[in-house]
Amino acid sequence: MKEPVFIDDIVIGYIEDHTFTQRVLQRHIFRRFNAKGIDAGLYKRLRAQCSLWRLQLETGEVLEIPFYLIPQVGFEYDTGAGLQILVKLKDFKVEQKPIQKRLMV
Repeated sequence: MKEPVFIDDIVIGYIEDHTFTQRVLQRHIFRRFNAKGIDAGLYKRLRAQCSLWRLQLETGEVLEIPFYLIPQVGFEYDTGAGLQILVKLKDFKVEQKPIQKRLMV
């Protein structure tokens, strides 16, 4: 069963089978670093119950990284809305390639 994950009363993802999954739009990517951030406090909260962080991009691509690798490859950055751990997209493993645009609905 999917367990919603909240920040400030907003669902930002789900936990299912020890995997934290987020749907990610292009605006969620820090273009300057080509990275996705996870709130530092949220990371500390989830690291005991999650073994994998999965991103489902709007292109249909699915990226994954083990939770234990996040502090090793990521770096802390204050986005102005709080401290984030940014992980470059190249450090994620591609689980599913992007869907061709003509196949997207």
